[in-house]
Amino acid sequence: MVRLHDIMSVRIKTLTPNMTLRDAAEFLASEHIGGAPVLSGDRVVGVVSATDLLDFVSSNPGPPTPHDEQTEWTEPEEDENWSREEEASATYFEEYWADAGAQVDERFRQTNRPEWDVLEEHVVSEIMTRRLCELPPETDVQTAAEFMLKSAIHRVLVTKDTRLVGVVSSTDVVKAVARYGLGG
Repeated sequence: MVRLHDIMSVRIKTLTPNMTLRDAAEFLASEHIGGAPVLSGDRVVGVVSATDLLDFVSSNPGPPTPHDEQTEWTEPEEDENWSREEEASATYFEEYWADAGAQVDERFRQTNRPEWDVLEEHVVSEIMTRRLCELPPETDVQTAAEFMLKSAIHRVLVTKDTRLVGVVSSTDVVKAVARYGLGG
């Protein structure tokens, strides 16, 4: 009978809770994996999947877009009550800043600003799934497949004495079925 310890990945790719979502997305893409456990020290504290990242991105207003129109700088008109040695009045700046006077929360809702990068502003711990789906290494593959199906997950953490020793993905299960002819 084929067990999880026969098919699990032991070179475990992990994330940290304080990693930015941009770094996490780039890591998953570069490793060609759909998710990874989140470790705080040696302790597993969650799991982040590509679906978690997509859910987060789709629930936010969207990525920033550069302004189409360029604001051309022009010298201010000379004001007889102001000289270049003095500080400029607020009226001077209002002419050049379209959102002058806008409330702070209104500015934050605007996503078309070049400095807005939602994936840099948030970290893994904000979106990770905290419910850990784990099985011992001696679990047979069929039981693991049923567990994954019932739990609606694509990877299961393989733990021994609360220590992470491997990860089995749905792809690992499919490979095992193809290789070993598992099933009823």
